[in-house]
Amino acid sequence: MKTGSEKRATKYAKALLESVKAETLRSVGAELAILAEIFSSEKNKSILEVLANPVLPFTKKQEIISSALGSHVSAPVKNIFMLLLEKGIPGLVVKIASQYEKLVNELEKLSSLHIISAKLLSDPEQNSLKDSVKQSLSSHGLSTLEHLVQFNFTIDPGLLGGLQVRCGDKLLDSSIKGAVDRIFEGLEKAV
Repeated sequence: MKTGSEKRATKYAKALLESVKAETLRSVGAELAILAEIFSSEKNKSILEVLANPVLPFTKKQEIISSALGSHVSAPVKNIFMLLLEKGIPGLVVKIASQYEKLVNELEKLSSLHIISAKLLSDPEQNSLKDSVKQSLSSHGLSTLEHLVQFNFTIDPGLLGGLQVRCGDKLLDSSIKGAVDRIFEGLEKAV
């Protein structure tokens, strides 16, 4: 079960993930990782103490961070960090970086689906498959990320019927050819 700060970090990580383009997912993650490293380092604890000091006006804290970050980080990362600063929780960036990395890894597993069928799938059949993926994303709390998933439909008459769905190095094979191949493999092992 997640702690309160982990839940909050996940919420911020999802918001950040939803605000960036697919091609910048990893670079934003790298920027977050650098910030996390800075703020988790023992030698930099004093930075967090200064930023958490209620005597220092927020505008001065903004100036310090803007000057330090400069053009080294993207606008989404700078914005999320400024929001954390405003809320008085800049140290949460460490957990946000971790949660963001988990979400990106999970998303990348689903980001490119290659669906191979024995015959051309109709639009309703393709939409049904897309809806199934969207439901899967929803069940993992990632429904707002469905726009990042790319579907590639191809035809391979050699499958005889059914589908193969390839996602990264994983293959879900519900084709007739796959079933026949598995039967033959089983017979070969039995002999």
